[in-house]
Amino acid sequence: MEKSSELLRIPSQEDLADFDAVVKFFGPMLEGAVSNTISKCRGNPRIERDDLYQEALLAVVNAVRLYDPAKGCFFSVYLKRAIQNRLKMYVRDTSPHHYRKHPEVEGKFIYVPVRVDSLDDDWNEGSSAE
Repeated sequence: MEKSSELLRIPSQEDLADFDAVVKFFGPMLEGAVSNTISKCRGNPRIERDDLYQEALLAVVNAVRLYDPAKGCFFSVYLKRAIQNRLKMYVRDTSPHHYRKHPEVEGKFIYVPVRVDSLDDDWNEGSSAE
């Protein structure tokens, strides 16, 4: 992984196998995405820089695992989009409007991810139509 142009175009599987080198090379991209997300979510106390950075690292893991050079996309472009999407999903899932009151315990809240919440809405719409 000596030449940056090789990694920016189509990296070989051997290059991507060295995860630490990939993280080091794309470190500025990770930090930039995390800083950008932090600046947009200042009002949400549940979002912390360390958590966002961990999510960005998970995006790198998935991007390395799922990247297909045959599709003709640069790895850097693919990785940037993967990081942005992962951070958006994290922010969406940790926002306060995804907490509902516990049905049995007063003053207790349950975290409901967006995916489950939308399924619940679909279910309720379907049952009320009858």
